[in-house]
Amino acid sequence: MVDDPDPDGTSVAPAPRRFDGLLALVVALGAVMRFDGIGIQSLWYDEVATRIVITTHLAQTFDAIRVREGTPPLYFAFMSAWIRIFGDSDATLRSFSAVVGTLAIPVIYLAAREFGLSRRIARIAAVLVAVNPFLVWYSQEARAYSLLVLFAALMLFTFARVQRTGTRRDALWFGTACALALATHYFAFFLIVPATAALLVTRRAEWRRMVVGLLPVVVLAIPLGILAIDQQSRNLQDWISSFAFDFRLRESLRHLLVGPAEPNGWLWAIVATVALGGMALGLLAPDRRERRVATTLAIIGVVALGFPALTAIVGSDYFLDRNVIAALVPLVLVVAVGLGRPQLRIIGVVAVVAVVAASLVTTVAVTRQRDLQRADWHAVSTVIRRVHTRQVVVMNTDRILGSAVTRYLPPSRELPRQASVRTRDLVFIGLGRVPGQCSWWFGRTCAMIFLTDEPTLPLASSFSRRRVDHVGRFVVARYHSPVPVRVGPRTLVRASDRPGSMVLSVARPRSGA
Repeated sequence: MVDDPDPDGTSVAPAPRRFDGLLALVVALGAVMRFDGIGIQSLWYDEVATRIVITTHLAQTFDAIRVREGTPPLYFAFMSAWIRIFGDSDATLRSFSAVVGTLAIPVIYLAAREFGLSRRIARIAAVLVAVNPFLVWYSQEARAYSLLVLFAALMLFTFARVQRTGTRRDALWFGTACALALATHYFAFFLIVPATAALLVTRRAEWRRMVVGLLPVVVLAIPLGILAIDQQSRNLQDWISSFAFDFRLRESLRHLLVGPAEPNGWLWAIVATVALGGMALGLLAPDRRERRVATTLAIIGVVALGFPALTAIVGSDYFLDRNVIAALVPLVLVVAVGLGRPQLRIIGVVAVVAVVAASLVTTVAVTRQRDLQRADWHAVSTVIRRVHTRQVVVMNTDRILGSAVTRYLPPSRELPRQASVRTRDLVFIGLGRVPGQCSWWFGRTCAMIFLTDEPTLPLASSFSRRRVDHVGRFVVARYHSPVPVRVGPRTLVRASDRPGSMVLSVARPRSGA
């Protein structure tokens, strides 16, 4: 399927590997894109959730994953060790993802070479992975998605190796890579199934070796299945299906290609045209080996992307762009096969340059435009902490997304629904300009469109507005009373909004803060 057999039945070995200077430059570019400004944006809710899990006592980490998370434990195990070595600053929490995201670039290159593809194709695949805005974004997020991409690339590398050799040892390496991916994210299952099926078909004469090689993932699937059922029973992912499937599908396809950019028609059109054209050219490649590799990888990628969409339509709906991020790995290789055809030297170069340019436009836009970034809780908290008295901070909705602000407001505590405190200063966090278009999946400020900055009656008669600060899209409105007033969630938030609200008591900053 990958290598044409010699007359004696053995398969042709991949081209000999030697140092590739261009690959080194591509890896360096990918590293710069992933580490540049990695600590500038504030953490958003998902990343704060990661920190909460990994900063618990080691004996409690697994229980925290079971109760709070909807993903397997491997990423959190790595992160628990990571922060104990390097600390838990914003940049440090994200740097693990940046490291593994960078490592995915040479691994996808090696996977292409192991498939017997040309160095030109391998380089194109490495470039596409290095600059993809979606992969860059999640290489700067303290979540498991970048690690999943690395293990998906490793799966394809070992898949190609066992296809070529058919040995039990290589089959075990493939099974181990599958197990690592599955222990990182449950959606790796949709990549493992078609890859395993392809392996059993192409190596059916050695099917016993293949089955033995899959033992690591089979054994691991049992405890992971039990954990997944337990997590699912807590309905932590039910929010996904509250958004229309067709909307999520459109957003996912756009994000996989152009990342967290605004829905810009020409940007989307350029990358989509190159991607679809590259895939078509790969599937129609005149070289028999390249065509078979592209076909196999296209099937794996389409299943990894399409089967979760199908299950969302007919059953459990957890379809979301970041959940299917691993599908990018085989599909990128298919595009690289098409663009790397020797007959298309100039056209292929132009197409790759166009994708790189569009990707850089998106990535640079994210670094310069607050609207494309995560909510700037650090700046909001800086404004709040200017007043050196006890304050009550009110977020009348979006408690979940807004809870990230507590990381930047020490010492603060959330008030229970029945609790109250005495204060002269109220702070309402609202949202100013509401965007016409917004991506909901990146922790961006525009996702919090329900916030308002007005106190409820009768408190409006006790507090007068003193100051309004605009922090990005946020409005930080400060109210003051000449005498202390007892307030709490029951008096500050309308009854209909209380389930989703957050009221914080922020103590007076320490001297010199």
